[in-house]
Amino acid sequence: MVEEYNKNIVALGLPTDKVFAKKGNLLSDNPSEGFSDPEYFNFDLIIIGFALHHFKSPDLAMRRLVERLAPGGILVVLDFVEHSIEVENGVTASGFGPDLRRQFENAGVGDGFDYVVPDRGVMRGKPPKELRYFLARGKRPNSVTIQS
Repeated sequence: MVEEYNKNIVALGLPTDKVFAKKGNLLSDNPSEGFSDPEYFNFDLIIIGFALHHFKSPDLAMRRLVERLAPGGILVVLDFVEHSIEVENGVTASGFGPDLRRQFENAGVGDGFDYVVPDRGVMRGKPPKELRYFLARGKRPNSVTIQS
């Protein structure tokens, strides 16, 4: 997937020194090789789209993303609202529910929290089912105390 993304960046003529994908493990206690370099910290904006629900621990993933935000930086999450989906061996829940604000606060981006659910969802599955999604944002405080 990373390789395909990078091919598309080249095909679009975007600057590959600024727009690129790199594979790493956000949940690892030790950052993947190269991801501890300063260029991977102090972002003004991090956007994660339709991916957070795939993490084994979304709360930890959010905290790890926020660690890479600059003070005053913004985290934007686009993902599905809580829903049930059928899988081969039963029904499982996915997406995010009413505790999303708390998740943003616990991750350190509770300032300026905002949450919007568009009037229409996206169609997925066979037969197609409308899945609702949201757009949420939160801000890291301007002054951040680093705990050691």
